[in-house]
Amino acid sequence: MSVLLSNGKMLVAGGKGAAGDLASLEVFTPGTNKFLLDASLRIPRARHTATVLASGDVLIAGGENTSGPV
Repeated sequence: MSVLLSNGKMLVAGGKGAAGDLASLEVFTPGTNKFLLDASLRIPRARHTATVLASGDVLIAGGENTSGPV
């Protein structure tokens, strides 16, 4: 899942990888074509939603992981 931030960067959160569900939060900068690890989700998840709030914060909600719904 990814969302476009107001600064033109892209936040990429969670998902599924070869080792299972991901908890990573990475920021992609188009000008440099680089991803930087930003933080981690408290609970690894996939199939979730993300909404950029008026404050600029990002709300990540729902989804699922190998344990079921999050």
